[in-house]
Amino acid sequence: MIRQARTEPNIPGLVESVVLTALFRSEERPLAEEFAVPRALFYWRSKAGGEVDALVGAGRETIPVEVKYRAQVRGRDLAPLARSFPRGIVVTRDALDLSNPRFPRVPAAMFLWLLGRGRTSNGLTGLPSPSDPGRRAA
Repeated sequence: MIRQARTEPNIPGLVESVVLTALFRSEERPLAEEFAVPRALFYWRSKAGGEVDALVGAGRETIPVEVKYRAQVRGRDLAPLARSFPRGIVVTRDALDLSNPRFPRVPAAMFLWLLGRGRTSNGLTGLPSPSDPGRRAA
């Protein structure tokens, strides 16, 4: 008798994939259909093994994006991001917290919705420019 395995989907992993795919389509639109090498979307890993899910943009306007789709995101969850970058965006399950201008936390659904809005100077669509951390998305 063959039984179907009872496996739960890895929702955080699926959301990370959706966010990264949306970033790729947003930042690399001409390349998205060609399977070309990205020019403005990268993955980062430190020598110590820390990682950041995506670096968006090029040069001085590069913005790290870390997806932490869970109920609570603790400071230690963001240690590689905070140690290596002066600012970044944290995509969460449902927390919206703009109290830390260096690393604002935005729910995944809102982040994906904002990607669908017009472009900003930093390349990320609909999100505040890093040069103006107090500006809110339109």
